[in-house]
Amino acid sequence: MTLVESPPIAVDVWGQNSGDTKVGVTGGGLSIGDDLAKVKKLYGDRFETDPHSVTIEWKDETILSVDFSNDGHITHMRLYASQE
Repeated sequence: MTLVESPPIAVDVWGQNSGDTKVGVTGGGLSIGDDLAKVKKLYGDRFETDPHSVTIEWKDETILSVDFSNDGHITHMRLYASQE
């Protein structure tokens, strides 16, 4: 019997900033509790946005979706990995 494991397709992180402890950090350094200015600093302004969310898509079809609280801080991030 051969067991084949596949990489994760999606990673979903919810939370609030807990001070010095970084929660849900992306490879680029974005984490729960950061704001839109940090998103723009790390990823530029090449994304779709509305008042409470940002969606960034890469050429390989990987998607990062970020949701903000009413005070403008990230409370949710979801990364969909490309299936290629």
